[in-house]
Amino acid sequence: MSRRTVQHMQPVDMDPPGDLETQLKAALRGLADVRMPHECDEPILAAPVRRAVYEWMTETRMRGELKAVGVNPRHTCLLYGPPGCGKTTLAHHFAARLGMPLVIATCDQLVDMYLGASGKNIRALFDVLRKYDGKVVGFMDEFDAIAAKRQSGKDPGGAGSERNAIVAALLTNIESLTGLFFAATNRSDALDPAIWRRFGMQLDVELPEFEERFAIIKRYFEPFECDQALLDTLAMITDGAAPSLLRQLVEGIKRALVLGPKLKRAINDPVAVVGAVVSQVAPHPDYLQPPFRIPTLWSERSEVNLLAGKPWPPVRGVT
Repeated sequence: MSRRTVQHMQPVDMDPPGDLETQLKAALRGLADVRMPHECDEPILAAPVRRAVYEWMTETRMRGELKAVGVNPRHTCLLYGPPGCGKTTLAHHFAARLGMPLVIATCDQLVDMYLGASGKNIRALFDVLRKYDGKVVGFMDEFDAIAAKRQSGKDPGGAGSERNAIVAALLTNIESLTGLFFAATNRSDALDPAIWRRFGMQLDVELPEFEERFAIIKRYFEPFECDQALLDTLAMITDGAAPSLLRQLVEGIKRALVLGPKLKRAINDPVAVVGAVVSQVAPHPDYLQPPFRIPTLWSERSEVNLLAGKPWPPVRGVT
């Protein structure tokens, strides 16, 4: 099977955390987490997403040149797509390439049971992002949980009214923000239309194709070295699998290879080893219903038999 070369985003060398991390954590008071540049992983992205990210990164670094010709640089990006496709990893790496920490907030951290408290939390979060404008990148995960379509009709003081107030707070604060900001969702169809329009970019972070799955599997197998025929087959039979699921699969295989001898379990049959791991690792529940689908290796378990006869087991390289 032919395979094009997958280009990776470049790794990041950053100084260890300093005073900025301490300041951010104190200012956020549990409303969000902070991930520093040196903690980021390198994402493996589909070509269209990779091009868009590089373009935006260049745009961000040339803000002055763009403003000089009357163009306002984009500073907000909505990442949408299936669960486990690396939306958080992408945002973190983007921030790291710019030398900035990523401030990550989730629905659980922002939504409060008391009336009006959620809106106050959102305003407090954006106050911190505005204070550190140019020094941090904001990121809001599980965005559909707090930015869902507003409800019409009268519901004074009810849950619907509170949800509408939360969306209104988001609209106001995103509109007034001038710093870099990401949001991520698995359910773009659930977002309020006005929220969608607040983002200068909307990127579909899709499931990895064959070439990307090959690269992801190869990376996660390290320090084990796999024959290309084995990697080709694994990439082929995992069609529809998200990077997070591929990581679980490969780590399960590595675990079996390391622990097998101690547990007196045979590890010389790839069909048996991989089949056992597949039975212990499940796709995200969202994949059980449209518009998603169950990945091939989990919907057609017999596909594991294609591993028969492939070079096995992987050999651990010298570290």
